[in-house]
Amino acid sequence: MVDFKKKGLAQVYRVIGLEIPYGFQFKCHGIGPLVIVRDSKEKCYGQPDVKGKALGRGKIKSIQGMLALTDYEADVARLNKLNMQFSLVAPDGVEFVSCRRIFVNGRLDCGGRHYAAWQSYPEAERLRMTIGGDPVVEIDLKAAHPITVNAYIGDGASLGRDSYRGIVFVRDAGTSGDRRRLRDAAKRLTSA
Repeated sequence: MVDFKKKGLAQVYRVIGLEIPYGFQFKCHGIGPLVIVRDSKEKCYGQPDVKGKALGRGKIKSIQGMLALTDYEADVARLNKLNMQFSLVAPDGVEFVSCRRIFVNGRLDCGGRHYAAWQSYPEAERLRMTIGGDPVVEIDLKAAHPITVNAYIGDGASLGRDSYRGIVFVRDAGTSGDRRRLRDAAKRLTSA
């Protein structure tokens, strides 16, 4: 049970349509756990995997220690506070002000991605969203790995439009079939 007074939030008990001014919107305050630790996924062959069951705080404390969990919760709370000031706004006016961090396999060192409602929007709509009136961009981090590594330990020369094709062992392959195979191998290596 959330103590709404203590959190400084209001709770709506009943809404009568005509009493709400046109265009009036509520912000979601992200009520619920800031950090979720799930046990391992259940493999369902031929169907989507079933999400793991969320572990309780007592279970997490006994496995990982409460300090790590509270540190992660504090980080997400700070991010959500910032999101309240500079919310992500969809083209239809919906504001997104909270996220949560989800770990998997019953551990605080597996997963740890931030999840929020805007992720269910199609890419084209997400790219039309704004933060503080400024447009957003999405960065494909997996595609950025070769560029980042090249900048850090390589010669820094441009890898071209397809950064995987710019990797020396891919670029210098003898045939187009070899280049395709080696490019796929480079992507798998990056993912690993």
